[in-house]
Amino acid sequence: MELPPEMAEEADPLMELARELAEVLQPVRPREAYRAHLHRGLVEAAQRKLARQAAAGHPQRIPRRQWMLGAAAVGSAVSVLGVIAYLIHSRHSSRARQVLPS
Repeated sequence: MELPPEMAEEADPLMELARELAEVLQPVRPREAYRAHLHRGLVEAAQRKLARQAAAGHPQRIPRRQWMLGAAAVGSAVSVLGVIAYLIHSRHSSRARQVLPS
């Protein structure tokens, strides 16, 4: 990603953090039984919601602004958790290096 020179210097620490996080955090695939259970639960919840909406005669919609605010809050929380995980990992790594004899 190319940035203007005045922004590149400021972005270097963030890009380094992103590279380190990409090395440390590996994707995890859930067990098939969990995925099947989750799928069934989501389908059942959707069916119950549709049944309630049909009984009420009109769909209950979440306003777009609330949806966007909720999504932004979740994204921010995930970002903060990622930084916390990185800090914990780097703290443990530096302690391990200090304990090991050179």
